[in-house]
Amino acid sequence: MRQSSQNELPYLETPRGILSRGGLFFHTTVANLEESYGEVLDKVSLSRLIDRAELWLTSHRAITLWSMIPLLAFASIPVACGLGLVVFVLWKSIAPALGNGWLDQPLRLLSSVAGQLVGYVVAMSWLGATENYPALIAGLIAFAIIRWQLLDYFLNPVTSQLHRRLFPLPVHDQMLRAVIHAAAIRLRIPLPQFPSIARWMETRNGEAER
Repeated sequence: MRQSSQNELPYLETPRGILSRGGLFFHTTVANLEESYGEVLDKVSLSRLIDRAELWLTSHRAITLWSMIPLLAFASIPVACGLGLVVFVLWKSIAPALGNGWLDQPLRLLSSVAGQLVGYVVAMSWLGATENYPALIAGLIAFAIIRWQLLDYFLNPVTSQLHRRLFPLPVHDQMLRAVIHAAAIRLRIPLPQFPSIARWMETRNGEAER
């Protein structure tokens, strides 16, 4: 296990790949990542990048949980549940292509278990005070099945098929690569193995020098 600093999360490198503390497996090695993305890893630790990948890979649950509150408050239960499923599947499907560093902090706030509990206590209390008991019950059920990852389990055949169609890599690897690419763009580090990104960064660096 690699020793972590105050701002790092540890990970375990195995003969088959990298296992994060959160239990996510990446089909690559530290040596391969350093060979391909050495300049990025000189500026941002791999532990931090893996932490960000984990955040994005689990963010669909937080996004859906918070979306359900206004949906249940202002839409009928069937419409709210239907739109909630759309949000869940859509965000889980497109997240591996994102990894934007500017959204990390908002996602961390939305993913806070304490924040979610407080938000749902307030929202469910309001629904109870307005005697909207069907929405209150639906909200409690939605909270349970999303937090306990039951929705992930039931919708995994759908989201896995979408991931296979959308991305060339396994979803965890795709997410880590997206996070690394986002960090490279933010730090203005060209990636020669991806010519379009390299050309874009060369243009940006040229404009900055003028």
